Amino acid sequence: MTKRFKKILFLSICALFIIITPIVILYASGYRFDFDNIRIVQTGGLFFKISPPGVMVYIDDKPYKKTSFFFDTVLMAGLLPKNYKISIQKSDYYSWEKELSVGEKIVTEAKNIVLFPKNPLFNLALKDIKALSPAPDEKKAIIEIMTDNGWSLSSFDFQNQEQKQILAENDLQILESGNGSLTTKKISGAKPTNIIWSSDSKKILVELDKKGEKQYLTAEPSPDKGLFVIDVDKKIKNISFNPNNSEEIFFISYAPTATSTKTSSATNAISPLFSIFIIRGNGEETVLDFSDPSLKQNVLAYAIINNYIIWLSESGVIYKGTINRDKISLTEILNVKPITIKPTANYQILSNSLSDIFLKEDEGLYHLDHEKRILEKIFDSAKQISFSEDMKKIAINTGNQIWLYYLEEEKSQPQRAKEEKILLYSSSQEITNLNWLNNHYLIFRINESVKITEIDNRQKPNLIELTAFPNPTIFWLSNKLFILSNNNLFSSDNIIK
Repeated sequence: MTKRFKKILFLSICALFIIITPIVILYASGYRFDFDNIRIVQTGGLFFKISPPGVMVYIDDKPYKKTSFFFDTVLMAGLLPKNYKISIQKSDYYSWEKELSVGEKIVTEAKNIVLFPKNPLFNLALKDIKALSPAPDEKKAIIEIMTDNGWSLSSFDFQNQEQKQILAENDLQILESGNGSLTTKKISGAKPTNIIWSSDSKKILVELDKKGEKQYLTAEPSPDKGLFVIDVDKKIKNISFNPNNSEEIFFISYAPTATSTKTSSATNAISPLFSIFIIRGNGEETVLDFSDPSLKQNVLAYAIINNYIIWLSESGVIYKGTINRDKISLTEILNVKPITIKPTANYQILSNSLSDIFLKEDEGLYHLDHEKRILEKIFDSAKQISFSEDMKKIAINTGNQIWLYYLEEEKSQPQRAKEEKILLYSSSQEITNLNWLNNHYLIFRINESVKITEIDNRQKPNLIELTAFPNPTIFWLSNKLFILSNNNLFSSDNIIK
């Protein structure tokens, strides 16, 4: 080997080192050459978290990786910035498909992917059931059964499948006083229309309808515990248990001895007052009065939140106060700009916390802006409202559309701003029975079809038809799906693995 050749070889190696080293460094730093756009770009990636295990992930129709029982995530690194077609598949399951965009130095995430089974197995749980009212703890329910002797209500334990009658149509009777003695009078012709549970699942309110008139009685969801009938002569509305104490019941009714401070401009007459009543554990019924006489106006709606009572008055103002025995003391006026009250409208305050208060006016929905201290109308039609488990968002069924409304900023992908509204799904047919499966999936009904949709609307949400039943009513309880159809209750426990 000559001296000249050695010199040329050394210089060639040096030149090769100078050329290759930056390429290696760039490659290690995530840079690639984009041949389509003829430029050097920094790469990104895709990350997935998937249930159930054992799914195959495809990228642009090419298999990439299969998950296992121990590893339910997939990371695709070193991807050029562009759109990728992703398909996640498992035998006998509906596929999850979406086109996702990858940017430079960005990992695009989809961490809440669930594949749902095709043709899930449903077992017959109960027969001859007219209605089902699950308890908040999802461990039991009240079921209405039709018999030859009329209707009856029974408690049903989901775990041990035990059924015990607590009330029958023939049991309905009240005590009446007359001529110095007590006699019993049977309540006939009344049919149950609603069951209201206490938040601790220990008591129920039974709403009865008798020729258009509502009557209420309270009971414990177990036999031989006795019944308490609430004054049948009162026109009661907005009845509920105190969420902090199931021994207390609140409702709105006409207080004949009370008067309103709001007078008619035409007659200057003092009008009767609809007030908030409380029934305590000893059966004592009390009209709650206001410490401030100027607050004595018709109450249109109320809610008990934490240790406060929130109420809407006929002036269009929502107040916050505390209850001390039979008095309500004002602590805060929540909206400085009153809304216009519609005399024939039905009002309802919806909230699970003081930070997010909603007001329903028939089907219209308002949200209280705490900073501006005003009620802002966010939907003209909200037939059904459902809070997510994490309380960060609500799903709204307008009849033909499903919307999402974010109560908090969502920082994980896809990111959402606080108070952002997202149109998730539209249908030419009526949507009913909207429920959350978890914080990322919704289940609902259209005619006989039971459908599930994700809330990730990048490109479009994945939507499936899970099953179909005649006239179904959907209940999602403790990760089990119950469907009431033609007076039969069916259950399936393999929807989410």
